[in-house]
Amino acid sequence: MLLTAQDVEDRAGLREVHAFLHRHDRSDCPFPYDAPLSVPEYNPGRLEAASQARLVQPGGNNVIAYFDFILPDERWTPTWAQRFLSRPDVLRAHALPWVVRFEDAHVVFNAMQNVVDPVAEYLDLANAAANLLREVGWLPSA
Repeated sequence: MLLTAQDVEDRAGLREVHAFLHRHDRSDCPFPYDAPLSVPEYNPGRLEAASQARLVQPGGNNVIAYFDFILPDERWTPTWAQRFLSRPDVLRAHALPWVVRFEDAHVVFNAMQNVVDPVAEYLDLANAAANLLREVGWLPSA
């Protein structure tokens, strides 16, 4: 699976967070166990769900920051969400991009240099991703 959230800005300067859930649950979109970090760019899988765009239409926008959670589909349990939501303190000590491995999962976060508080940005994106998981029933309501 690839759970991603992006803080995007359109040409008019409007900003919005978009979240997407991709699955690797069919033979035409297998999970690359030997190269999990290739998932966002080369092996995103099948789009299962996306947050509703209200202000900024998807496509062609500047990405201010992004969060990727990468995990084989069969390993997903709701406890993974708590792990990526509760660990920004670990990330504070690292230079961007942050790439953290928790067992079979990878969390990747990056932001433009003008992002004042990367930890707050990370939490905003991780929460948007968790909200999408709640919408599709992969995570209990808070």
